[in-house]
Amino acid sequence: MSSFKGLFKAGQTVYFYHPQDSWIVGVIESVDPNNKKGAYLVKPNPSLNSDPISNENPLLLDEDLLFPYSDDLQKLDHNDLLAMSELHEVTLLTCLRNRFKKDVIYTMIGGVLAVAMNPFKWTIPYVQDDKMDLYINQSKTVMPHAWSIADNAYRIMTETKQNQSILISGESGAGKTEGCKTVIKYLSKLSCSITNDEKIRERASKIALKIQECSPILESFGNAKTQRNDNSSRFGKFIIMQFDKDGVILGAFMYNYLLEKSRVISQSTGERGYHIFYQLLAGCDAKKKQELFLTKPEDYACINGGKCFKVDGVDDAKEFQEVVKAMNIVGLSQEEQDSIFRIVAAVLNLQNLKFKPKGDASEIENRTVLNNASSLLKLEAASLEKALTSMYVTAGKDLILKGLSPAKACDARDAFSKALYDATFNWIIRKINQNLDASKDHKVDNFIGLLDIYGFEAFQKNSFEQLCINYANEALQGVYNNYTFKRDVEECKQEGIDATAVTFNDNVECIELIQKGVVNSITDCCKSNSTDFDFLDNIKKLYFKKSKFFDASPLKKEEFILKHYAGDVAYDVNGWIEKNKDTLNNDLFKLTKTSKCSFISALLEDNGSAKDTVAESFRKQLNVLLSTINSTRPHYIRCIKPHPAKKPNMFSTTEVMNQLRSSGVLETVKIRREGYSVRMPFDQFYHRFKVIHLQSSSRKDCKTIDEMKKACEEIIAQVGFDKVKAQIGNTKVFMRHYAYSDLEVIRGQKLIQYATIIQSSLRSLKSKRELTHLKNLKRQEEERIYYEKHKEEIERKRREEEERMRIERERIEREEAERKRLEEIKRQEEERIAREKREREELIMREQIKLNKLKEIQMKKIEELKRIEAEKEERERIKRELAHFENGKTLAEEPTSVRIWRVDDGKIVGFSLSEARKDLLYRIRTDQLYTLEECKILIKEVVRVMKNDAERDFKNLLFLSKFRTEVLYPKPIVSNYIPESHGLDGFFDSPEIKKLIYGKVVIKAIDPSNTKESILVAKEKLKLLVLNINKNIVKLIDHALIQRKERLLIIATILEELETSSIKKYLHPNELLVVMQKIKQQQHQQ
Repeated sequence: MSSFKGLFKAGQTVYFYHPQDSWIVGVIESVDPNNKKGAYLVKPNPSLNSDPISNENPLLLDEDLLFPYSDDLQKLDHNDLLAMSELHEVTLLTCLRNRFKKDVIYTMIGGVLAVAMNPFKWTIPYVQDDKMDLYINQSKTVMPHAWSIADNAYRIMTETKQNQSILISGESGAGKTEGCKTVIKYLSKLSCSITNDEKIRERASKIALKIQECSPILESFGNAKTQRNDNSSRFGKFIIMQFDKDGVILGAFMYNYLLEKSRVISQSTGERGYHIFYQLLAGCDAKKKQELFLTKPEDYACINGGKCFKVDGVDDAKEFQEVVKAMNIVGLSQEEQDSIFRIVAAVLNLQNLKFKPKGDASEIENRTVLNNASSLLKLEAASLEKALTSMYVTAGKDLILKGLSPAKACDARDAFSKALYDATFNWIIRKINQNLDASKDHKVDNFIGLLDIYGFEAFQKNSFEQLCINYANEALQGVYNNYTFKRDVEECKQEGIDATAVTFNDNVECIELIQKGVVNSITDCCKSNSTDFDFLDNIKKLYFKKSKFFDASPLKKEEFILKHYAGDVAYDVNGWIEKNKDTLNNDLFKLTKTSKCSFISALLEDNGSAKDTVAESFRKQLNVLLSTINSTRPHYIRCIKPHPAKKPNMFSTTEVMNQLRSSGVLETVKIRREGYSVRMPFDQFYHRFKVIHLQSSSRKDCKTIDEMKKACEEIIAQVGFDKVKAQIGNTKVFMRHYAYSDLEVIRGQKLIQYATIIQSSLRSLKSKRELTHLKNLKRQEEERIYYEKHKEEIERKRREEEERMRIERERIEREEAERKRLEEIKRQEEERIAREKREREELIMREQIKLNKLKEIQMKKIEELKRIEAEKEERERIKRELAHFENGKTLAEEPTSVRIWRVDDGKIVGFSLSEARKDLLYRIRTDQLYTLEECKILIKEVVRVMKNDAERDFKNLLFLSKFRTEVLYPKPIVSNYIPESHGLDGFFDSPEIKKLIYGKVVIKAIDPSNTKESILVAKEKLKLLVLNINKNIVKLIDHALIQRKERLLIIATILEELETSSIKKYLHPNELLVVMQKIKQQQHQQ
C-alpha cells in the first residue's frame, strides 16, 4: 500500500470545516500517511478566530475539508466574487466578512447576482437615496448595490426589449422587504428621468408614487413582528412593473402567495399579530374606537398570545396615519377604508367569543362581544351564533342541523376569522391591481418582475407551511441552477473551452418528487377523507429507498425527510390534511351573503365543490410564476442576516454560512467548482507558475499576451494535465479545483528545488566576489609601487600628452570657426535672393490690385449710367401714367356711362375701381340699375381688386419698412399702417350685401290669393332693394379708394426719407417710385 502524500503538513495553519462552527482556523497536529479518509488531525486555534468556538477538541478530517491559511486572505476584498482566482467557501466567506467590517454590504457574484448583508443600520453613506443619481448617471466609481442589479435589468430591458425579473430571497430579517422597496424606488426614479417631456414625467412620477405607497399598506396587513425580525413579511409577492416602449413606467400588477393565516388567531411568545391590529388600536380617535368597539391590545385574545404589544422604535399610531395616507394615494375610497377597518375590528371581537356547553352542543357566553361582532359585520346576532355553534350535515337525502361542541365551535370561529382576514387581504391586492394595472388603457411593451418570497426554512419542527415554502425555493433554485450553469457553459464556449465534461447536480428530481409525489398524494388523501398517516404511508411506499431525495427515520413515525439543495429537512405530517383542505363551514359562507354591508357580502368567493386544495392552488400559482420567470432574463439578490442578534457590526460565521447554503450561493460555488472553478488570466497564471516553466527550452521572460499564452500551454503540457483537468482559453487558463491544488504542490516543490540551487549559486557568487576583491587589491598595490618608481617619467609623458591635446584642440576650434563664417556668408546670400524675389511678387500684386480697382470703378460708372437711364425711363413712364390719370379724372365728370368692362363666362374683363364707380353713379342717376345677378358679379370683383391692392401695398410697405429699419437707421416706424381687413371693414354695413356674398337673396313666391295691389308693393320693395345694393357698392368702392390713398401716402413718406438719404443709390427703380410720383402730383393738384 502506497503512502498518502497530501497538500498539507503537520504544524501547518489551515482553515477547516467544523461541524458546529463552519469554517474556522486551526493547526494540523499530525498527518496519517496511511489513511487518506481521515489523514489530518486538526485542532482549532482560538486566537485566530473572531467567533467563539463551541468545541476545541481535535478532529480527524479529510483533505477536502481543509483550505490553506494565509495572511493575504484577511485582506481579500472583491466587488465581484467571481474575480477571485479560486472560488471556495473559505474565500467567499472571508471576502464577505472583510467587506462587512468596512460597511460594504453588497457584493456581486457575476453580473446577475448580488449578496446583500443586512447592516441593521441605514446611515452608511453610499446606500443613501441622494447617491442614487450616481447609479442613474452610470458613474464608474460606484460600489455594488441593489441599484446596480436594478439598473442592469432596466438597461437590458430597454436595449433588448426582453422582459426582466429580479428575485429577492433570504431568511426572515435578512432585509428582503427593504431590498424590494429599494429596487422599486430606484426603478421608479430611473424610468422618470429618461424623458424630457414634462407631462409624461409628471404622469410617470404619480404612478411611481402610487407603486411605492403600496408598501405601507402591504406591510401593515401582511407583516408582523417575529423573534427573528421586527417587520417580517408573512406572505410572498411578485410585483410586475410595467413600462412603455421608451422605458417610462406605466403601472404595476402584483401576485401574492401563502399568507400566514394562522398568525391572525395566535402567535408565539415574543411575537405579534399583523401590524394593522396594533396600528388600528393605537391610531383611531375615541369616536372611531367607540364605533368599532375597540379598547386596548391587551383585551384581545388573538393578539396577546405573544405578550408583545410594543416594538422598540415603532410608533403604531404614526404608522396607522401612514397607512391611511397610502390608501388615499393608491385610490381606496373612504367607504372602502371604513369597511376594511370594520373587518379588522370584527376579527378582534370574534376571537374574544367564548363558548360553553349546552347539552350536546354549545352556546356563546359573552353576548356583548357577540353583539359587537355581529354589528361590525352587519349580521343578525342570532344568525351568527347559530352558524358558529351548529352546522348542517347530510343524512341520506336529508339535511340535519347538528350542534357543535365548544372545541368545534372555537375551530369554526377561528376558520371564520382567518377566512375574513385572508379575503380582505386578497381584496386589497385586487384593488391595488385595479388602480395600478396599465394594461387596460395602455400598451405595455415590457416589464420587470420583482419577487419577494420566504427564504428556505428548516426548524426543529417543520410542518405543511414549511413544505410549501421550501417547494417554492427548490423550484426557484432549479431555475437559478439552470441559468447559472448555462452562463458558465456560455463563458467556456466564448473562451473556446470544451465544456462537455462540465456537469452540475440537478435538483429536477427533487422538484418532481414534491410536485408530483407529495402534492398529488396529499390531494388524493384530502378527496378520499384519509388521515395524515395514510398520506405518510403512501409517500413512503412510493419513494422510500427509491429516490435519493427521500428518506424516513424508523424512530420517528410521524416524519419524512426531503433532501433539499440547502440541506435535509424532516417534516412532521400532523394536521396536514386539514391545513391542505382549508375549508370554511358552508353555513358561515352563506351567512356573509346576508350582511347589510355590500363590501362584506361580496367578500368571500364561492369556489363551489371543485375548490382546489392549498397544495394544488399553490402548485398552479408556482407554475405560472416559474413560467413567467423563465420567459424573462433573471437577476438575483440574496439577502443575508449577518447575526441573529439583529444588531449592527456583528458577524456570525456560522449564521452567514448557513444562509449562504440555504440561499443557494454555495450551490453557485459548487457549480463553479464542479466545472472549471479556477480561471486565471494568462499574465496572472504565467507569473505564478513560471517557476515550472524554467526547465523548458524557452527560458526568456514573456512580455506579450501571445508569448504568455504559449508559455501557459507549455506549463500545462509539462505537468501532464489533460482537457478534463485544464484547458487554455482565449484569455484565461481554466482548471478544475483539484488540478489547481496539484499545480500548487508542483510549484511548491519547484520553489524548494530552485531555492537549493539559488542558495548554492549565492554561495558560489559570494566566493567569486571575494576572490575578485582580493585581486583588485593586489593590482592596486602593484600600480602604486610602479608609480612611485617611475614618477618623473610618468609626469613628463603626462605633460607632453596634455600639450599635444591642447594644440589639437586649438586646431579644431580654428577649423570650426572658419566653417561657421562660410555658412553665415552663404545664409546671408540666400536671404538676399529670397527678399528680392518677395519684393518683385509684392510689386506685381500691388499693380494687379490697382488694375482691379480701376475695373471696379469703371463697372460702377456703367451701373450708374444704367441706373440714370432706368430712372429716366421710369420718369417717362410716370408722366404717361399721370397723364392717363388726369384723363380718367376728367372722364369722371362726364354725364354718360363709362362702362368698358364686360362679363365673360361669369368673370369680369377690363375692370377698374374708378371706372366701376363712375358707371354706378351714372346708372343710379339715370335709373339704369344693375340687376341682382350683375351686382353679385360686381361685388366679387370689387372685393378681389381691393384685396389685391391691399396685399401689394402690404408687400411693398413691409419691404420698405424692413429696409429702412435695418439699413438706414434702427428706429421703429409707425405700426398698423393697413388694417387686417384690407379695407373691407365698411363693407359689412349692409345686410343685403352680406347675403349676396354669403348666400342667395331669397324672394318669397307671391301668393296667388293676394290682390294685385300687394304684388305692386312687392315689386316696389324689390326695386328699392336693388337700388340700395347699387348705392352700397358705390360706398364700398369709395371706402376702398380712401384706404388705398392712405396706404400710398405712408409708402410715399418712407420713400421720401429714403430719397433724401445717402442710401438712395442702392435702391433699384420699381413700381413704388411711380406710386410716390402719383401721390406727389395728387397732393400738388389739391
